Amino acid sequence: MQNKIFVIDLDSTLIREQSQGYLIKYLKDIKKISFFKYVIIMSGFILYKLSLYTNARQLLQFSLNNFTNDTEENIYGYVNDFFEKTLKNKYFIHSKELVKLIQGSSSEIVILSAVIDPLVKRICEDLKISRYVSTKLEFNKGLFTGKIISEHNYGDYKLDNIKKYLLENNMNEEDVVIITDHISDISIIKYFKNPIIANPNSVMKKWARQNNYPIIYLDNNESIQYIKHYIESK
Repeated sequence: MQNKIFVIDLDSTLIREQSQGYLIKYLKDIKKISFFKYVIIMSGFILYKLSLYTNARQLLQFSLNNFTNDTEENIYGYVNDFFEKTLKNKYFIHSKELVKLIQGSSSEIVILSAVIDPLVKRICEDLKISRYVSTKLEFNKGLFTGKIISEHNYGDYKLDNIKKYLLENNMNEEDVVIITDHISDISIIKYFKNPIIANPNSVMKKWARQNNYPIIYLDNNESIQYIKHYIESK
């Protein structure tokens, strides 16, 4: 196989449901956010999953406000504890097998996610993936400012950010294979033109079928067989 660059989403692609949703529940349980705020945030995640709410930046900023002036060490500590207690058990059945298949073919993997940088970094450490593009938090003298750096890595900004990353790392756009689940990534799918749709909801599934894009489900062994064939045939 000619070496490819697999650009892979995280939430609902490799991770079951929304990793930041699980994180919010963890933070509620350790009393870092109130129950009232938790309900508001989780309602936003549900609407997002149903493609009824698109202002993901607003939801993220609302979620982060509680942590203004918290230390970088503390924030990474929350994330690591959350990963060990909860998130490491939330992969789809064949997510890690998919990653190993791609790594074994000598292709590159770049994780592309709207999820905050500390959490993406921890997931990538677990998967032994060194390349990722995520939403970066702003720290000043070791304290979180409550803001994100630049724009939320979402929608068209997500496309701009991965194009910039590929250019800066001398990676050829023609070699990119996109694996993602959500309707918000349509601009990325159309731009790179080598998509695989993973674990789609009903809206995304309908759109993928209308456009004749392949669909996989990472709880299904047949999908792993499809990826094996895809890698071997390219």
